[in-house]
Amino acid sequence: MMTRLLKRLPTMGHRRSNGQDGTSLIELMIAMVILAVGVGALAVLFVAAAKANGKSSHDTSATLLSQLVLESIAAQHPTVTTPIPITDCAGNVWQIGQGNGGAVANVPTGTGANLIGATGEVDWTGQAYSAVPPATSVNPGYAMQYVDCAPNGRQTVYEVRWNVMTIDAYTRLITVSARQQGTIKGGPLFTVPVTLRGVGGV
Repeated sequence: MMTRLLKRLPTMGHRRSNGQDGTSLIELMIAMVILAVGVGALAVLFVAAAKANGKSSHDTSATLLSQLVLESIAAQHPTVTTPIPITDCAGNVWQIGQGNGGAVANVPTGTGANLIGATGEVDWTGQAYSAVPPATSVNPGYAMQYVDCAPNGRQTVYEVRWNVMTIDAYTRLITVSARQQGTIKGGPLFTVPVTLRGVGGV
């Protein structure tokens, strides 16, 4: 009786095989391929997120720069024609032109950068930068290439254009547009310009 029971009990150290003893080399390779595909997709996502974050940062800077020019002009009395000096981080002094001081109404073209008739926005495609009266350290103008400094000595150049439209002796419409300048991978860097409008008056 005891002998029969002992024969039925499995021996110590002996294990029954049920076909799932461990991971085969093929299964391990398949798992590694799936993991590599997942990590690769995450890497692409991180790169896209970094580019979007950089673009948002430059768009914000362009907006703030447009706002600086707009508010500098709007803060002046509409009859004032004295240029407003603005200095960028590279030490360039730009003399911001304010228009004709309300002496003659110049609706709808304004003074400075050309405007698109249908929308009233600054014309970036139909007018070259050199064709806009430039703001220099000596002469007032309506376009500048403002240098913005970043950490580690990096610099970003923003092209800014503006137009001052005299409505009457006491009111003027100011349109300012800015975008990042530069090239990427040997071609032009396309960025949508930021445009702001405001009314200056008394």
